[in-house]
Amino acid sequence: MDRLQAMRVFEQVVAQKGFAAAARKLDLPPSSVTRLVQDLEDALGARLLQRTTRRVALTPAGEAYLDRVRGILEEVDAAEAVVHDHARAMAGSVRVLALPGMATHLVAPAAASFRRLHPRVTIELRSSVLPGDGVDGHDIALVSDEFPLPADAVVRPLLRSSWMLCASPDYLRRHGEPHTLGDLRGHELMRLIVPGQVPGLLKLVHQRDPACVETVETAAALTCNDHEAVLRGTLEGGGISAQTSQVAGPLMRSGQLRRVLPDWLAGRFTMVAMFGSRRHMPVRVRAFLDHLMSFAAEAEAAAGADDAPIALAA
Repeated sequence: MDRLQAMRVFEQVVAQKGFAAAARKLDLPPSSVTRLVQDLEDALGARLLQRTTRRVALTPAGEAYLDRVRGILEEVDAAEAVVHDHARAMAGSVRVLALPGMATHLVAPAAASFRRLHPRVTIELRSSVLPGDGVDGHDIALVSDEFPLPADAVVRPLLRSSWMLCASPDYLRRHGEPHTLGDLRGHELMRLIVPGQVPGLLKLVHQRDPACVETVETAAALTCNDHEAVLRGTLEGGGISAQTSQVAGPLMRSGQLRRVLPDWLAGRFTMVAMFGSRRHMPVRVRAFLDHLMSFAAEAEAAAGADDAPIALAA
């Protein structure tokens, strides 16, 4: 016996003042309604209804049971309504704007795992080297604090990262490995061009002493505003480039890249999620943002390296 169904049938027999009327209301065969009530009485060991040819009346036990059953069914209906409302809210699209590197290495894989949990939510991902310019048309913009952030934006820290100098083993076999900052002048550099950067100057900070900053004047073999193009060129042996720790880490562990001048970083930064307001954020957007935070934290734990990104508290 389905106890919950039997409770609903019993409640409807009383509400409809008869077995036949309850059967019509529930779209069940009259015999099924009769059997379910009988099974319920047998399970309880008490008669709930007095049946006559003209009417159905509650017994004292039935009156006491009905009072409790109605409360139980109301709670069950309320719980189902909450789930249904949540399911309806977890549908639609989440519009995300991100820096190209973040789009490829963070948002896209996070979106794939999110949609396995919420298949009715679609992610509209756009990448831009200036994501701060398009926040108004998106639910979330993922940016770096290296760029000025709008004063009226709500910002949630996502993770900390650093730029490390890397090259392919093939490049280092052909050109040798730099051992001092001055050695960089004799190497092929591949530079990601970002707004506000001074061409030809590479600013480096000591990994263990942030107050120690050095600037090296270099000539770049390749400059590009597309992170993936610079990364691809580096993997193909085109030169030395600065890659974020979350991108470089897996490639170094697989042997595709090697870190050069490991005591120095080309900068530290915090990746942040920027949005309009927490108060009116749709459930699906909040859920994806929380998932993105968890994904970043899990990626850091999986990296297991000192230079992996460090997830920040919300």
